[in-house]
Amino acid sequence: MFAAPYASRFGNGWVIFDKQGETVQIVLPGNLRPPVPAAQAVPATVQRQINELEKYFSGGGWKVASSLANRAGATEFSRRVYAAVAKIPAGETRTYGEVAAAAGRPGAARAVGNLMAANRFPVLIPCHRVVAATGLGGFGGLPELKARMLELDRSHG
Repeated sequence: MFAAPYASRFGNGWVIFDKQGETVQIVLPGNLRPPVPAAQAVPATVQRQINELEKYFSGGGWKVASSLANRAGATEFSRRVYAAVAKIPAGETRTYGEVAAAAGRPGAARAVGNLMAANRFPVLIPCHRVVAATGLGGFGGLPELKARMLELDRSHG
């Protein structure tokens, strides 16, 4: 695995990719050090994702990659959850409960929250658009980043 940085107004983030140049994880901004060795060369496919991430974080919008739902989820339920999240339009949010219902399991809000915390492709599968019924909810210990990303979405929406 290798890491390539992307810049944002919130700090650097990382695109983690394998030897074949396939993205295996997006690390949100604010992580100063790569979680795996830094890449000596960045494949063109990864560079395109870096460019899109930098565009998103500079306020330029983003087309969600709903095709990643199958790669992101190991179970049928998780794939349905990630697919439902990928369909949430920019500028809108859904509660964990609403996503659970859309994925065919009303009452599984906690399971949706766990899947959002495990999402390997944030921004690509916009888990920041999933909120608690009582407010923002968690976001990897960075609720202020979640709020800022929702603001970015509203400016794109």
